[in-house]
Amino acid sequence: MNIALFDDQIYIARELSKSFNILDKSLFICWFDESAALLKHIEKSKPEIIVLDLMTSEELGLHLIDQVAHLCPNAYIVVYSVVTLPIIQSCILEAGAHFFINKKTPPNKAAEMILENKTSFQPLLQEGKSTTIALSKKEKTIVNLMVEGLSASDIAKITKTSINTINNQKNKLIKKFSCNSSTELVVKLTRLGYVKI
Repeated sequence: MNIALFDDQIYIARELSKSFNILDKSLFICWFDESAALLKHIEKSKPEIIVLDLMTSEELGLHLIDQVAHLCPNAYIVVYSVVTLPIIQSCILEAGAHFFINKKTPPNKAAEMILENKTSFQPLLQEGKSTTIALSKKEKTIVNLMVEGLSASDIAKITKTSINTINNQKNKLIKKFSCNSSTELVVKLTRLGYVKI
Protein backbone atom coordinates (compact mmCIF):
# COMPACT_ATOMS: atom_id res chain seq x y z
CA MET A 1 0.00 0.00 0.00
CA ASN A 2 1.24 3.47 -0.91
CA ILE A 3 0.74 6.28 1.63
CA ALA A 4 1.57 9.97 1.14
CA LEU A 5 2.01 12.26 4.18
CA PHE A 6 2.00 16.06 4.09
CA ASP A 7 3.08 17.93 7.19
CA ASP A 8 5.65 20.66 7.75
CA GLN A 9 6.34 19.47 11.30
CA ILE A 10 9.20 17.01 10.85
CA TYR A 11 8.72 15.33 14.23
CA ILE A 12 5.06 14.49 13.62
CA ALA A 13 5.65 13.25 10.07
CA ARG A 14 8.57 11.11 11.23
CA GLU A 15 6.59 9.63 14.13
CA LEU A 16 3.58 8.93 11.91
CA SER A 17 5.84 7.22 9.34
CA LYS A 18 7.48 5.11 12.07
CA SER A 19 4.07 4.15 13.44
CA PHE A 20 2.88 3.01 10.01
CA ASN A 21 6.05 0.92 9.53
CA ILE A 22 5.69 -0.72 12.95
CA LEU A 23 2.15 -1.76 12.06
CA ASP A 24 2.95 -2.95 8.53
CA LYS A 25 6.50 -3.15 7.16
CA SER A 26 5.26 -3.62 3.58
CA LEU A 27 3.90 -0.06 3.37
CA PHE A 28 5.52 2.42 1.01
CA ILE A 29 5.41 5.79 2.77
CA CYS A 30 6.46 9.13 1.30
CA TRP A 31 6.55 12.28 3.39
CA PHE A 32 6.41 15.82 2.03
CA ASP A 33 6.70 19.23 3.63
CA GLU A 34 6.00 21.19 0.42
CA SER A 35 2.71 20.96 -1.44
CA ALA A 36 4.26 21.12 -4.93
CA ALA A 37 6.31 17.97 -4.25
CA LEU A 38 3.27 16.24 -2.74
CA LEU A 39 1.06 17.04 -5.74
CA LYS A 40 3.75 15.86 -8.18
CA HIS A 41 4.08 12.58 -6.25
CA ILE A 42 0.30 12.07 -6.10
CA GLU A 43 -0.03 12.64 -9.84
CA LYS A 44 2.64 9.99 -10.56
CA SER A 45 2.07 7.32 -7.92
CA LYS A 46 -1.67 7.61 -7.07
CA PRO A 47 -1.35 6.61 -3.37
CA GLU A 48 -4.23 4.75 -1.73
CA ILE A 49 -4.12 6.90 1.41
CA ILE A 50 -3.16 10.57 1.67
CA VAL A 51 -2.71 12.13 5.12
CA LEU A 52 -2.71 15.95 5.18
CA ASP A 53 -2.19 18.69 7.71
CA LEU A 54 -3.91 21.86 6.54
CA MET A 55 -2.42 24.26 9.07
CA THR A 56 1.07 24.46 7.58
CA SER A 57 3.34 27.37 6.78
CA GLU A 58 2.05 27.36 3.19
CA GLU A 59 -1.49 28.20 4.43
CA LEU A 60 -3.21 26.23 1.68
CA GLY A 61 -6.26 25.19 3.66
CA LEU A 62 -9.20 23.65 1.86
CA HIS A 63 -7.67 24.38 -1.54
CA LEU A 64 -5.09 21.62 -0.97
CA ILE A 65 -7.80 19.02 -0.30
CA ASP A 66 -9.53 20.04 -3.52
CA GLN A 67 -6.30 19.69 -5.52
CA VAL A 68 -5.48 16.30 -3.98
CA ALA A 69 -9.02 14.97 -4.53
CA HIS A 70 -8.89 16.11 -8.16
CA LEU A 71 -5.51 14.46 -8.83
CA CYS A 72 -6.30 11.22 -7.01
CA PRO A 73 -10.09 10.75 -6.79
CA ASN A 74 -9.87 7.14 -5.52
CA ALA A 75 -7.58 7.88 -2.57
CA TYR A 76 -8.77 8.03 1.02
CA ILE A 77 -7.92 11.54 2.14
CA VAL A 78 -7.37 11.90 5.87
CA VAL A 79 -6.87 15.29 7.49
CA TYR A 80 -4.64 15.03 10.57
CA SER A 81 -4.81 18.52 12.02
CA VAL A 82 -5.36 20.67 15.09
CA VAL A 83 -8.62 22.11 13.74
CA THR A 84 -11.33 21.21 16.25
CA LEU A 85 -14.40 23.27 15.33
CA PRO A 86 -17.11 20.96 13.94
CA ILE A 87 -18.15 23.53 11.35
CA ILE A 88 -14.58 23.74 10.00
CA GLN A 89 -14.35 19.96 10.02
CA SER A 90 -17.54 19.92 7.93
CA CYS A 91 -15.88 22.23 5.41
CA ILE A 92 -12.91 19.86 5.32
CA LEU A 93 -15.19 16.95 4.41
CA GLU A 94 -17.07 18.93 1.82
CA ALA A 95 -13.78 19.99 0.22
CA GLY A 96 -13.06 16.32 -0.54
CA ALA A 97 -11.51 14.76 2.57
CA HIS A 98 -13.00 11.50 3.80
CA PHE A 99 -12.00 11.62 7.44
CA PHE A 100 -10.54 13.82 10.15
CA ILE A 101 -8.21 12.87 13.00
CA ASN A 102 -7.32 15.46 15.62
CA LYS A 103 -3.57 15.96 15.97
CA LYS A 104 -3.95 15.49 19.71
CA THR A 105 -4.32 11.81 18.81
CA PRO A 106 -0.83 10.32 19.17
CA PRO A 107 0.79 9.33 15.84
CA ASN A 108 0.83 5.63 16.72
CA LYS A 109 -2.91 5.66 17.45
CA ALA A 110 -3.63 7.74 14.30
CA ALA A 111 -1.66 5.27 12.13
CA GLU A 112 -3.53 2.39 13.76
CA MET A 113 -6.89 4.04 13.06
CA ILE A 114 -5.95 4.67 9.43
CA LEU A 115 -4.78 1.10 8.78
CA GLU A 116 -7.26 -0.75 10.98
CA ASN A 117 -10.21 -0.24 8.74
CA LYS A 118 -11.09 2.70 6.55
CA THR A 119 -14.71 2.40 7.62
CA SER A 120 -13.83 2.78 11.32
CA PHE A 121 -13.43 6.53 10.88
CA GLN A 122 -16.17 8.83 12.05
CA PRO A 123 -17.45 10.84 9.10
CA LEU A 124 -17.39 14.57 9.71
CA LEU A 125 -21.01 14.93 8.65
CA GLN A 126 -23.88 12.70 9.55
CA GLU A 127 -25.87 11.58 6.56
CA GLY A 128 -28.27 14.25 5.37
CA LYS A 129 -26.82 16.99 7.60
CA SER A 130 -24.66 19.80 6.30
CA THR A 131 -23.09 22.70 8.12
CA THR A 132 -21.13 24.31 5.31
CA ILE A 133 -19.91 27.79 6.02
CA ALA A 134 -20.86 29.74 2.95
CA LEU A 135 -19.92 33.36 2.45
CA SER A 136 -22.40 35.67 0.76
CA LYS A 137 -21.19 37.91 -2.05
CA LYS A 138 -21.21 40.87 0.36
CA GLU A 139 -19.28 38.91 3.03
CA LYS A 140 -16.67 37.93 0.43
CA THR A 141 -16.31 41.56 -0.61
CA ILE A 142 -15.86 42.68 3.01
CA VAL A 143 -13.34 39.94 3.77
CA ASN A 144 -11.32 40.69 0.62
CA LEU A 145 -11.21 44.38 1.56
CA MET A 146 -10.20 43.45 5.13
CA VAL A 147 -7.35 41.37 3.68
CA GLU A 148 -6.16 44.51 1.88
CA GLY A 149 -5.92 46.17 5.30
CA LEU A 150 -8.83 48.57 4.88
CA SER A 151 -10.70 49.90 7.91
CA ALA A 152 -14.44 49.54 8.43
CA SER A 153 -14.79 53.19 7.45
CA ASP A 154 -12.93 52.64 4.16
CA ILE A 155 -14.93 49.47 3.42
CA ALA A 156 -18.17 51.38 4.07
CA LYS A 157 -17.17 54.06 1.55
CA ILE A 158 -16.17 51.54 -1.13
CA THR A 159 -19.30 49.40 -0.71
CA LYS A 160 -21.56 52.44 -0.26
CA THR A 161 -22.81 50.98 3.01
CA SER A 162 -22.99 52.47 6.50
CA ILE A 163 -20.09 51.85 8.85
CA ASN A 164 -22.53 50.26 11.33
CA THR A 165 -23.59 47.71 8.72
CA ILE A 166 -19.95 46.87 7.95
CA ASN A 167 -19.13 46.49 11.66
CA ASN A 168 -22.22 44.31 12.17
CA GLN A 169 -21.24 42.06 9.25
CA LYS A 170 -17.63 41.84 10.49
CA ASN A 171 -18.89 40.87 13.96
CA LYS A 172 -21.19 38.21 12.48
CA LEU A 173 -18.24 36.76 10.51
CA ILE A 174 -16.05 36.80 13.63
CA LYS A 175 -18.75 34.88 15.50
CA LYS A 176 -19.49 32.53 12.56
CA PHE A 177 -15.84 31.44 12.42
CA SER A 178 -15.32 31.46 16.21
CA CYS A 179 -12.68 34.20 16.15
CA ASN A 180 -11.84 36.90 18.67
CA SER A 181 -10.81 39.70 16.30
CA SER A 182 -10.81 40.85 12.70
CA THR A 183 -7.14 39.93 12.41
CA GLU A 184 -7.79 36.39 13.61
CA LEU A 185 -10.70 36.15 11.14
CA VAL A 186 -8.51 37.18 8.19
CA VAL A 187 -5.78 34.71 9.22
CA LYS A 188 -8.27 31.86 9.65
CA LEU A 189 -10.07 32.52 6.36
CA THR A 190 -6.74 32.68 4.57
CA ARG A 191 -5.55 29.41 6.11
CA LEU A 192 -8.83 27.72 5.22
CA GLY A 193 -8.56 28.87 1.62
CA TYR A 194 -11.50 31.30 1.55
CA VAL A 195 -9.24 34.19 0.53
CA LYS A 196 -5.81 34.60 -1.02
CA ILE A 197 -3.23 37.12 0.11
